[in-house]
Amino acid sequence: MARQKNLNHVPRQDRNRLLEGLEVYDYDNGELLGYLVEISHQGMQLNSRRAMIPARRYRMRIKLPPDHFPSPELHCTAVTRWSQPAGSEGFQAGFALAESSTEILDTICKLINMFGFQERETRFLATLQEFDRRC
Repeated sequence: MARQKNLNHVPRQDRNRLLEGLEVYDYDNGELLGYLVEISHQGMQLNSRRAMIPARRYRMRIKLPPDHFPSPELHCTAVTRWSQPAGSEGFQAGFALAESSTEILDTICKLINMFGFQERETRFLATLQEFDRRC
């Protein structure tokens, strides 16, 4: 059986360049929250310069690669599940999506396909489930 070509696929050498530009902002005050490093249908992980407040609800604007998406940003709401130091790089924080619409889920699917997040989605979901068990 012939393998179907993934039209949304971005070559590996271009992934890191695009991923570095996926900034995430607080929709309400315009503050840079961090940079997207993981995403799944249930949540996302950011690298940030500061710790995030646990259980805080954020309305977010995620900047999208303009050549691959019709809209320049994804707007969504997420709740901080965890935040921890990441050495000299600042902090890492995990967020659970607080809402989902067809538009949000379609955009997340495309991001997952473009950046190869499928390989890491299982690990990320296990981290969220472990956090839920501890709380």
